[in-house]
Amino acid sequence: MFQAVVDNIPQMIYWKDNALAYIDCNRSFASFIQQALPPESQNHFTFTGKQEHELPWQPDVRAYFEKIDKETLTSKQAHCNLEIKTTHQGQTCWLRTSRIPLKNQQDEVIGLLGVIENITEQKASEKALKASQEMLQLVMDNIPQAIFWKNRDYIIMGGNRNFFNDAGDGTLASVIDKTDYDLSYRVEEADFFREVDRRVMESDQPEYRIIEPQLQADGKQAWLETNKIPLHDADGNVVGILGTYEDITERKYAEEARRRELEQRVEERTRELSASNAQLKQEIEQRERIEDALRLSGQRYALATNAGQVCVWDWHSDTDQIYLAPGLNDLLGLEEHDTPTTLDDWLLLIHPEDRQLFKETLQCHLKGEIPHCENKLRMMHKNGEIRWMLSRGTIVNEELRIMGSITDITDLTHMQHAEHEQRMLAEALCDNAALLNSTLNIEEVLDRILRVIERSVPHQVANIMLVDKHTARIVRSMQSKIHKAIASRQKSHFALSEHTVLSQMQRTRKPCVLSDIHFDEPYWQLCEHKGMKSYVGTPICLQGEVIGFLNLHSHDPDCYNETHGERLQAFANQAASAIQNARSFERAQVIAALEERQRLARDLHDAVSQTLWSANITAEVLPDLWEQDINEGRKCLDDLHKFTNGALSEMRALLVELRPSGLVETRLEELLQQLTESMSNRMGFPVGLSVQGNCLLPPDTQVAFYRIAQEALNNISRHTTATSASVAFVHQAHYARLIVTDNGTGFDVSNIPSHRLGLSIMRERATSIGARLEIHSQPGQGTQIQLEWQKEIPLNA
Repeated sequence: MFQAVVDNIPQMIYWKDNALAYIDCNRSFASFIQQALPPESQNHFTFTGKQEHELPWQPDVRAYFEKIDKETLTSKQAHCNLEIKTTHQGQTCWLRTSRIPLKNQQDEVIGLLGVIENITEQKASEKALKASQEMLQLVMDNIPQAIFWKNRDYIIMGGNRNFFNDAGDGTLASVIDKTDYDLSYRVEEADFFREVDRRVMESDQPEYRIIEPQLQADGKQAWLETNKIPLHDADGNVVGILGTYEDITERKYAEEARRRELEQRVEERTRELSASNAQLKQEIEQRERIEDALRLSGQRYALATNAGQVCVWDWHSDTDQIYLAPGLNDLLGLEEHDTPTTLDDWLLLIHPEDRQLFKETLQCHLKGEIPHCENKLRMMHKNGEIRWMLSRGTIVNEELRIMGSITDITDLTHMQHAEHEQRMLAEALCDNAALLNSTLNIEEVLDRILRVIERSVPHQVANIMLVDKHTARIVRSMQSKIHKAIASRQKSHFALSEHTVLSQMQRTRKPCVLSDIHFDEPYWQLCEHKGMKSYVGTPICLQGEVIGFLNLHSHDPDCYNETHGERLQAFANQAASAIQNARSFERAQVIAALEERQRLARDLHDAVSQTLWSANITAEVLPDLWEQDINEGRKCLDDLHKFTNGALSEMRALLVELRPSGLVETRLEELLQQLTESMSNRMGFPVGLSVQGNCLLPPDTQVAFYRIAQEALNNISRHTTATSASVAFVHQAHYARLIVTDNGTGFDVSNIPSHRLGLSIMRERATSIGARLEIHSQPGQGTQIQLEWQKEIPLNA
């Protein structure tokens, strides 16, 4: 019975005497030994009395068994679960053996019992399991997110490299078998983590997009976006949690920086722009909404990773075989049989313009020229759409093998493009405002409006209309340089009530967009070129009134949408102020010219007309007076000469006023000569003139000297009872001085307001050329006005 029991045990069992000679064994041991014997000896081999060296063990195994047998007899202690590697029937074999001493009733060792178990298959399974675990860990370590898992007692049981780096020193040992309270987190952070873990395990419901702070092992304060999912055993019981998180610190700081930057830019632009900037403010608010959408897209990216939006790939460069996780099929709408298995198959899914760069990046990384490979590329969805992807990878274990991930970033790319367009529009509006405000010429303003729009809104033909009462008139038209269209008959004036497009924009004060225009539509009256397929226009409004229209035309159908209309309206708001300013400037010029003509007419009447009237009276009485008294006649003839000479001087002075360029083309001495002669006739006594020096003054300086002398003599003529006056002018190479003196009633300089007697005008003219003006006067003692100018000499001259 004992032998039957022993023979049915799967382990190999034998027993020896105290001389280490085999006494007997079970069937498993006998079969194992006989398999190693030659075929002719297998059926005749007996174990009784055999020593270890008589069995077909490998030399290293035989020596090992003899050693532990002796140690067992000597120490009288069992040696259990000893493993040794050997070969059996030409294949590697792993054995686990135990030695137990056999004792009699007197506790004397009379032999030993040996047990051997073939664990080769167990070792192979353990090796395969270890390789699988290493592969899983490698995949997790290459995922950009951090991963960890805990048991029901909140003890950390594992994670990936990113988690080890954040929570510990980068090794498993620094975090394994620890709780959040044992790591570098602050107590309040650990409390929060524990509370979320408890909710997930107790409710058996996952929680996503948890924004939380984390104090990392290196002292860095990070912000995380975390997802936590309950883990279940085979029976569906919650045994722990699985957590993933993404470090969004840089994104959070970048968002805050962008927000501050936007606020600063909005404040600066607000100070610079006028009422037309209301539309620009709307554009900036729209940009902020886009950035909010961009932040939301970034948060969704973390959820997309958990939902399969990140695809892992593994490429063996020596065999060109590639493994792609099933997530790629979801990203590109592929069926299972469409999944690429080679690099060439994969390249067919990549946009042709991106394939070569992707291949070059892989080769550069294999050669060690770059630390890792990263590409932003376009891939073709099965429905024909282009999807933007971010591919990352790195060499594994210094082999010709690259593992990485590919992420769908299509939404993020579109958001960035939209944000870029909004930023460019805002900058274009700011540049446009500065450009339009830099001129008051209406012709230049209209040209600049069309040039700026050409850079911001696509078109082939553009025109500007201005409204006069109930009629719109085309005042400017421009076509792009590359547009070659056949000109058609064009009206230049349009009755607003008769044109549907214009009347609609006038009524609604909003842009009009026609995406596909038929040939027979009334739109064609607005464009001077055939072949136009789409149109966008907007009213130019000022203080609630439509003063004109901006019209753009394109030969491409569906070229315009509401966004183009809003952009065009923003430019129209700025154009309204610029057009209004230019019109006001034109009106001011007309008024100034009219006032100047009226002043010259008054001067002509007050001076020349009066003088010529006196000369005419004198000429009428001259013949009779000459017959009566020849001496009186000669005196009257001298008076006639003075009158005509004075009139001539007055006319010369007026001609200078009518031709301002004469003030700088004529020498100052001649101008002063004409001025004193004219004033002598007007005052009734000669005005003396003294000139020293013969040098030229700068044009602005000469004009200022002449105007101050003119104003001073006009004051003498109008406000004093002077009987004599003189003008003295001294001019040297870098110095000039003007003195105007009279013997009139004078005045108290300290009690006369600065705006009286033209004094403020004279002081402003002196300041404009850097000269010094001094006024000396006392009641009853006349007045002296002195102007001194010194030319500035450069320091390095």
